Amino acid sequence: MGMQWVVAIPVVLAVLALLALFSRKSVRAALTIQATPAEVWSVLSNPASYADWNPVMVSLEGAFEEGATLSVETKNPDGSTSVFAIRVAEVLPNQRLNQVGGVPGLLTFDHTWRLTPVEGGTKVSLREVYRGIGVLFLDAVWVEAAYRRAIIQLRDLVESRGRQQRGIEDWATSGPMGQLGTPVELPSPIEAGCAPPE
Repeated sequence: MGMQWVVAIPVVLAVLALLALFSRKSVRAALTIQATPAEVWSVLSNPASYADWNPVMVSLEGAFEEGATLSVETKNPDGSTSVFAIRVAEVLPNQRLNQVGGVPGLLTFDHTWRLTPVEGGTKVSLREVYRGIGVLFLDAVWVEAAYRRAIIQLRDLVESRGRQQRGIEDWATSGPMGQLGTPVELPSPIEAGCAPPE
């Protein structure tokens, strides 16, 4: 019986190593936001704004700069939270934001946002690829649904800010304040029927 264990243990370890190397899952979400890439980027690249729209990454500390490490608090399916570090792998303003992290062999992730100008706004795509043995236990369905909610909430926030900004600009140019600096021709008192008494 001892010899069987001697053979079985390396086989089990080899299988686990293969699973760690080749296990992979990915999640995706995409939609078009009626805004410019710069308007989307201003929210996406601001760690302080994540609590306003991202139901997965509920808190981030640090800055999105290439090579930087951020502390991230994520919400789990059961409502609990986990805190871990991510590394910013790539920052292309108004185009792409890539973050990576995890424990190699156990579970790693490669999280990429892409912004693509399209007719009517910006196509926003999110893809996260997981690798490692932990993939076998990952509920990718929950993660993908949560990221879909995140991208919808990102859209709602960006478009709301755009409407507010356009409203302020419209009001400033055509509302009462916009008219303050515009010379207005008033009729003469005689034309208006208000001639002075004789």
